[in-house]
Amino acid sequence: EDADKDGVQDPTELGVNGVTVLLKNAAGATLQSTTTTNNPTTGAAGYYQFSNLAPGDYIVMFMTPAGYKETSANTTTDGNDSDADPATGNAPLTNLVSGESDQTIDAGIYRPATIGDYVWRDTDGDGIQDPTESGINGITVVLKDASGATVATTTTTTNPTTGATGYYQFSVDPGTYAVMVMVPAGSTVSQNDAVGSTDGNDSDINPTTGTSPNVTVTSGSTNQTIDAGLYQTASLGNYVWEDLNKNGIQ
Repeated sequence: EDADKDGVQDPTELGVNGVTVLLKNAAGATLQSTTTTNNPTTGAAGYYQFSNLAPGDYIVMFMTPAGYKETSANTTTDGNDSDADPATGNAPLTNLVSGESDQTIDAGIYRPATIGDYVWRDTDGDGIQDPTESGINGITVVLKDASGATVATTTTTTNPTTGATGYYQFSVDPGTYAVMVMVPAGSTVSQNDAVGSTDGNDSDINPTTGTSPNVTVTSGSTNQTIDAGLYQTASLGNYVWEDLNKNGIQ
């Protein structure tokens, strides 16, 4: 599982068992099928092997499991790259000569990650989500990549599971992102990372830029802590008058 979707087998990234792998001839006909399992020698997961093959041309095809995608191919050396074409699942044709063992035909797969949470009405303007403060529907939220380019846009709505308003969510590939909230006219962003707050109940949006810090998500991970508190400015005032009869009544 390519946790960071860089196409490189990192030491901390583990194999995935139960993935179907097909061996095909040069014409694309299936010759054999197997399923990834634990390596009988090392115990590492994700292992497959086709043995006792005649010299010739072969293609290995990886059947990507539901909920996964294939990572970028050929981003590094043959020993630790991914060889499967993300569009077809096929590795390039390999020619085996007598006695040869090619142990470099690999496939990296990853799962989408999730970024989201709430935009809420911070009635006391303290930057902390209080139990009595509710979310705001209809706020535009923009997802940006690490370079600042827009990746996706959504609008806050009612959480289908909890029924709470102000909910938003993005399904993304592993990577680094920032969330930008389009602040409505007449509203102000609450102080981010307020004293006494936690990741679960703070406001993460910079009041000046409207954007959160960069957040990195890995394969299958969920970050549901990127929130924004909004408040409307209040006013206070009236009159100072000369009380001619000094009765305290205007």
